Formats: sequence, structure tokens, C-alpha cells
Amino acid sequence: MRTVHFLPALALLAACAGSTPDSVSDEAAAPNALATIEVGAGDAATLPSDQLAPPGVLRLASPDDFVLGTQVRVGVLNAPPGAPVFLIGSLANGGTTSCPPQLAPTCLNLFNPVYVLGQTTAAPNGRALFLLDLPANLPLVTAHLQAASRIPGDQFTSNILNVTFQAPVDTDTDTDTDLPPTVTTIADLRSGAAGVIVGDQAQVDGLVITAVGTRGFTAQDPSASINGGIYVYHNGELSGFNVGDTVSVVGEYDEYGASGAVAPLETLAELKVLAASPGTSISVTGTGATTSPVLLSVGDAATPAIAETYEGMLVNLEDSGPLEVVGALAFDEFPVAVAGNPDSILIDNEFFSLPVALPDLDVGATFDSITGPMYFSFSNYKVAPRSLDDVTGYTPPAVDSDSDTDTDVGLPGPDTLVPGDLVITEFMANPSGCSDTDGEYFEVLYRGSTTVDLGGLIMEDSANTAILAGPVVANPGDRLLFGPSGGSLSTCYPGLTPDGLFPFGLNNSGDLIRLSNAGGALVEVDFRTWTIGNGISWEQDDAVVPDSGTWCFADATEVAPNGDLGTPGLPNGACPVIVDTDTDTDTDLPPDTDTDIVVPPTASNLFFTEIMDYGPDFNLRFVEIYNAESSAVDLTPYAVLRYSNGGTTSPGVLPLSGSVAAGDVFVLGTAVAQEAAYDAAFGDHPDAYNSGVNANGDDVYILAIDDGAGGWTTIDVYGVFGVDGTGMDWEYLDEEAIRSCTVTAGTATFNVAEWTIVPTPGSATLGSWTCP
Repeated sequence: MRTVHFLPALALLAACAGSTPDSVSDEAAAPNALATIEVGAGDAATLPSDQLAPPGVLRLASPDDFVLGTQVRVGVLNAPPGAPVFLIGSLANGGTTSCPPQLAPTCLNLFNPVYVLGQTTAAPNGRALFLLDLPANLPLVTAHLQAASRIPGDQFTSNILNVTFQAPVDTDTDTDTDLPPTVTTIADLRSGAAGVIVGDQAQVDGLVITAVGTRGFTAQDPSASINGGIYVYHNGELSGFNVGDTVSVVGEYDEYGASGAVAPLETLAELKVLAASPGTSISVTGTGATTSPVLLSVGDAATPAIAETYEGMLVNLEDSGPLEVVGALAFDEFPVAVAGNPDSILIDNEFFSLPVALPDLDVGATFDSITGPMYFSFSNYKVAPRSLDDVTGYTPPAVDSDSDTDTDVGLPGPDTLVPGDLVITEFMANPSGCSDTDGEYFEVLYRGSTTVDLGGLIMEDSANTAILAGPVVANPGDRLLFGPSGGSLSTCYPGLTPDGLFPFGLNNSGDLIRLSNAGGALVEVDFRTWTIGNGISWEQDDAVVPDSGTWCFADATEVAPNGDLGTPGLPNGACPVIVDTDTDTDTDLPPDTDTDIVVPPTASNLFFTEIMDYGPDFNLRFVEIYNAESSAVDLTPYAVLRYSNGGTTSPGVLPLSGSVAAGDVFVLGTAVAQEAAYDAAFGDHPDAYNSGVNANGDDVYILAIDDGAGGWTTIDVYGVFGVDGTGMDWEYLDEEAIRSCTVTAGTATFNVAEWTIVPTPGSATLGSWTCP
């Protein structure tokens, strides 16, 4: 976008003294004149509503202070659509009022001389926006600005906008005068070589993100072997960053907990990017970068002078022996050391909690290695793993698994198992006699030849990974029952006690159960395309186990202790002979629960015709949908999705019901309690109500139909998906948007040219499509 640039010093308006232009083209060619201007149609919608004037009278206003060294906005409202709009002005305390010839007699109370600063054409909504760059070295003078427009036979002028140029302000917390951020490296920033002190802004380019948390992320210079890492703190105000992103950061330098002006030992070096620090930003310039960790011993990691040089950098903690947990867990942190060495280093939970993922983690557990960025908090250097992939060789603490009085050396663990040793023989995903939290289970048959402890087994569903807490002793031929860790299996099935616990739920729409060890998957059952019965388990046929893939519902003779159908912890019956009863090519399961292709509902020709944010009463918002079909349409498979403020996930789903006749509209309002108010304002009221109808132009509405697979297919859209509508030409704050008469079908691509924004109260026609 081009902008109007004020000339330095008094040349702001006086540069054209004695040579008032006779035309816009003369003005554009005049020496030292202000010649370039750009208009963002509709951007002036951000002007305060109390500055609006009656239709036909121009209104000039600015929501910004005129601070030197910044860009300010001057907006025009209520200009004749398509007419030329001029920005004119004068200095204070000039001579006799006069106008440029092409505008006379439209000037109001400006001082001689008066100059045209630029020209544009008003947008269809009568709006225009002037963007003015104010150099920091302008004098602190006062000026008058005015908007003017002419059409044959008439002319229009605006109010006078009096502006005073203000001195630049210091935008950070230090005591200096702001300067552009220093472009530097992490090494120079932290050593003080860049001349940046705590509170100054600095810019660092080419950093690679190595770990992402809720409050910030660690990033490092990929070319640095030491002193190359830093923590970028945004306190949750920003999101969308991923490990491997390359970023450019402009942030306020800080040493968390520091009292000096250079990087001290045992503090956290960080760049703060916060709304309270104007000018700070994070820009993603690339994705998919990889960073190799630096190999570090426990002794080095426990030495502050060494740990400081790797702060914020990815390290791999590995030593001559296993890393043993040598202290109690506190705040999801724990110390590790190597046998015979007094040094220890804390393992932190800033990015991922190993104690949550490894519920049997305790003193005596060991790891071969732990990877993560070097972090610092609460007076301690720490290594912060990011996922289970950052640990290798985990072994839970040894347990006493027999009845003697000694301490067992330990049973073989799950890493000794091979595929075929474990078989999943039954699962219940949707109990009827109790809640899912208490009643979900899966059953495992152990077919190995030696007694093992399954503690440390990796358990997964389609979205979660966890480690089985031990000890879970399995003898050859044992049938082990696993229940949910968040509930009580015995509450649902009296007399049953689970052998192990899993910390995730089994989805009623289908899921996955996978058991693995360090060598990979041992067994899984993927039932994401299966029908899940209410209160009925799925079983493998014991006559053809192991793991034959022959599954069926538990039958009426297999009654669990709570009345559901299933045999938790007991042998299963034989599956019935399968007969294919329909015309597809798969094999039915009784009843007809096969994997038939689901045919989604057929989309009809429906589309939005009016979106209302009623200025006098925000409780009277509504969305209007037109049926362009030749017959009535059942609305049951349809919904309106609302994405708030540029969001792209987790929309508000506003389901529709009933039907809409051919050539008629269906109106969804805010609340049935406002029905009388709707009647009073519009002479009619909505067909249905949902409190989610509360957008004011910032949000995106999508008309969608159920795709038959748990998702939605877009039929029509208002607004640009993923964009906050504030200040956009499709924003309708305190106004209404009406669809053009030329539209005959919905579209998944928003076209603002199909819509007209009008003030409210205005031409609202709730209950019928009256198009402009």
C-alpha cells in the first residue's frame, strides 16, 4: 500500500507556497509536492461510531495520535460512492482563507494557502483511507486537515480535523531514547558485545526453534556450537510455532532474575515478545529445519559455568553409565545422576512431563539418555525433554514380585517380548451399565514362555501415548485385564480388579489400541472403521486365537457382572459363522455392522442473503439463508459454523433443523427471549434461535452440510477464512450485509463484491430476501 509521506520540517504544507495547483495532475507534478496517496476502501470502518455523520455529508476523522516517527490514519466517511475525494490542509495561523481552484468554494475555515495533499475515488461504501508517514524530525507544529468532494452540480466538505504533531515517545522500559532494534547474534547479545542492555530491543534472524511450550519456546543459532541458544517469551499471547521453524525475532532483551546490564551467570536469557512491548514481533521464515543436540555429561551439565554456555540449546544428556533417578519427584521434576558420581542435574517439565507419561517413574528408574534444551528456572539449570522420543532405554524401578523377604533382582521386562507374545482378545469401548470412565477395558492374553513384568510397556490409542505403570506380572497363559486409570473398573464390574491401567479413553466412534516395546509394535487392534455397540464388547474367537483377526460381538450368553455383554478377564466364546447379507463386497458382522461406504447427504442450493449486527440492540443479530431450489429443503444435515476473530479451528457449530420452502428464507436469530423485540424492530422474527449468532463483522460464517464422515462440507461462506474481519471491507460492525441480486448459488470462496454494507437501522428485511 502506498502512503502519503509528509515532507521534512515545515515543508509539510508550505512546500507548495505560491504555486497552488490548478488540477490534480498539476499537483502531482509540482516540485516538492505531496504527490502519492493510497486508499484502502472500507478501512475507515475502524473509525469510532460517534464520528459518523448523516448520509451525504463527508466526515473526516483519525483514530490515531499524530506522533512523529509513526504512521497515522485519516479516514473519510459518507462520500458519494465513486466520486473523487481530496485531502486538503493548511498550517495554523495562516492568512486569508482560500481554496485551490478545482475545489472552490468547498473549503471551510482553512488558512491561506490551502493545498491539495492527494486525491482518490470513494469506495462503493463511501469510505476512503489516507495513510500518513510522519518523519521523526518534523517540528512540533499544528495543522488543519479537511476532506472535500465534488460531483456535477454539488460539492461536499467535511469537518476540520485539527492535528498537533507530538514528540516521539519511549516505548520500552529502559531510560534511553528509543532506537531501531539492534540486529545481532545470540552470542553477541548474551556476551554484551552487541551493546544491548536489559530492556533494549534486539533483532536476531535465522533462529531454529528446538522446543515449544505454552509460554514461549527455545531457539538457537544453527551455526553456533556454544552460546547460541535463547528463550523467546510470549506468555501465551502468540501461537502457531513448531519445532523446526526458522524465525526472526524482534524482542526486548531480558535476563530473568538479573540485576545487572549484561548476561550474568545463573539467569534465564530471553527475548520478550509481548503486547506490552510495542515493536516486538516473531516472523516464521522457514520450516523443517533440524538441529543436532550437543552431547553433554551429567558432570558438565551440573557445572553452572558450563551449563550457562548451552542455555537454550538442544543437548543430549548421556554418560558412562545409566542416568538414574536419585531423588524424589517434585513439581514433575526429578534429579538424575550416574552411579559413583555425586553430580546430578534436574529433568524439567517446561515442555513435557516425563512423570505424567511414565506413571511408575520413581527413585531407582534409569535412562540411557535424555535429550532436550538446557533450561534455567528457580535457581537451577535443567534439561527439558519434549516428548517420549527424547528418552532412550527407560527402565522402571525394580520391584519385589514374589512372597519371600528379599528384594528381587527384577523380572525380565517388556523389551524381551517379540510379536506374538501378546494378543488383544477383547475390548469394551462403550459400556452401558456405567460410565466410560469406569467401564472401558481391554483384555490381553500373554503367550510367552517365561514370567515377565510388563511395566514399561508402551500403550497407544489413535491420539495418545503412555507407559504402563509396573509391576504388572504376567505368567505364561495369563489373561490380563486393563482398565481406565481415571476411574474404577470394580465399580462398573463388581469383583473385577484390573491388572494394569491405561490413561486414555476408547472413542465410541472407533479407535486404536497398540502395545509396543523399544523394538516396535507387538500387537494392535485398529477398530476405527468398526461399529461400536452400546454395552457390547468385541471379542476374538478363542478357538482361532492367536490374533487371527476373527472378531465378533459378545453374544447374549456372555453377560458381564454389570449386565453388559462381554467376558472381561475370562475366555471368549466362538464367533458365529458369517453370512453376507447385503450387496457390497465385504463380510458382514452381526448385526450388519460392516464397513459399508457411508453416502453423505446431498447438498442443496442454499446460500446466505443477509447478515445482521443490529446497531441499536446487539441482541437482535440474525443470519438469513435462501433456498434457491425448486422444492423445500430439509435443514437437518446443515449447520452454520462460526469461526471467531480469524480462528481456523474449533468453530462454533450452530445446527439447523426444520425445513425451508422453495424461494423462501430461513432466519437464525440470537435468543427466543428477544422474539417480541425482533417483531418490534423488523416486523417479523427468526425461524429458530442459537446464542452462537453473535458475530459483529470480525468473524466468519460458513454454511455447511454434514459430510457423512464426522466433518463438514462448505456450501457458502461470508468473510475470509482465517482472517479477523476488523477493519476489512467486509466488516459490518453495527451494520448489515445484504447479498446482491445477481447471486444464484452459494460459493466456498468469499467475494465481497457480492455484498453491500448498509447502516442500521436501515433496510433490514427479516424474513425475505430484498436484494440491492
